[in-house]
Amino acid sequence: MGQTQNLFTCKANSICDGNWRLPTRKNESWRYTSVQLLEKANYLAQPFGPTRESVEPSIYTIPKLDAFQLVFVDGQLNAALSQLTQLNNEKGVIASLFSEANKNLQQIIRSAVNSCVDLSKHPFALLNNNQTQEGVYVAIEKGVRLEKPIQVVNLTTERESEYGVAPRLFVDLAKHAEATIIEHFLSIDEEQNAFVNGLTELQLAEGSRLNYYRLNFEDGASRHIAGVHANLEDSAYLNCFCMSLGGSLKRFDVNTNFNGAAAHCELNGIYLPRGNQHIDFHTCVEHAVPRCSSEQNFRGIVADSARAVFNGRIHIHEKAPHTSAHMNNRNLLTSNKAEVDTKPELEIYTDDVQCSHGATVAQLDSEAIAYLQSRGIELSQARRMLSFGFINQLIENLDHQAMTEYLRPVTTEFFK
Repeated sequence: MGQTQNLFTCKANSICDGNWRLPTRKNESWRYTSVQLLEKANYLAQPFGPTRESVEPSIYTIPKLDAFQLVFVDGQLNAALSQLTQLNNEKGVIASLFSEANKNLQQIIRSAVNSCVDLSKHPFALLNNNQTQEGVYVAIEKGVRLEKPIQVVNLTTERESEYGVAPRLFVDLAKHAEATIIEHFLSIDEEQNAFVNGLTELQLAEGSRLNYYRLNFEDGASRHIAGVHANLEDSAYLNCFCMSLGGSLKRFDVNTNFNGAAAHCELNGIYLPRGNQHIDFHTCVEHAVPRCSSEQNFRGIVADSARAVFNGRIHIHEKAPHTSAHMNNRNLLTSNKAEVDTKPELEIYTDDVQCSHGATVAQLDSEAIAYLQSRGIELSQARRMLSFGFINQLIENLDHQAMTEYLRPVTTEFFK
């Protein structure tokens, strides 16, 4: 693959028209997160040369989880490590790379992509549209319940020069279909010089159910901006869990659009920045129709000199009575130098709703630490126990026990 243009120039480009610019802090939604460091590096849309051929599956394998794995290394599918053919052999499942879709499926993909995201409000989603050279389309047909999860793995490696990848995923659940999707982001080498700009769209038809996990466990030097955008039709159900370690720059937008009555979504997340890392979660739930419900629960532990941002928005439209929407953001600072900016928002234009939002920022309870020490527990261990207890509830409540068992040691490692 030859050299491509710098990600952030967009000159003579049909989508950007030369007018695309990095958002600045003058933009309210980017007020607490600067992306100017992206201008300083020559991030390319795709890496030079072939990707690494040998990858150890233990890097991304989730023990005790039997899943269909699609493994991408530096933005390119590693067919030897992936079970794309096996997934397609499942009754009622269509799975294809964008580049390998037949003519009919290409038409379906073209009409589907960007149906869940408003490109005018998400500049990096627009950039992904412009730069992505590969994507995955997964469709579950009417009434089909896919027993095994689909794990989409995105690995990045260290290369001689900076590079960018733009992963793309579209999940289309037909009426009363059920599935579990795991997007798993990791890095192979210690130091990272990649920029990941991902875009995921989730289309849930009437009565469909989706468990969606997003795990961002790249190296601490990673730079990752991504969006997850979902459309829910009548009585659809979305259970979304996000967990992310920090990076030099990480920003995630999670947006849910209620298009059908009596739908429900649960958005839960954990973020764990440390050192000088920065992480930003923005959520937005658009209640545009009646009798829908949403629950948001995000918790963060911010250590050392790290900084976290959480902006959660609930927007209840005029034609959405009988809505139930609740949001809670809790943050724990384990250092006097740690910082968090939290901004929960409610925007309501109708009566007869049940809504609440709240945010807390606190440090470890000194009395609780003293109590544990009085029982013979060392100070460092007491701090780890209290910190783990702060987020453990969200991990224990996951629908898949294998995911719970996988995430426990990840959090334990963070507290060392």
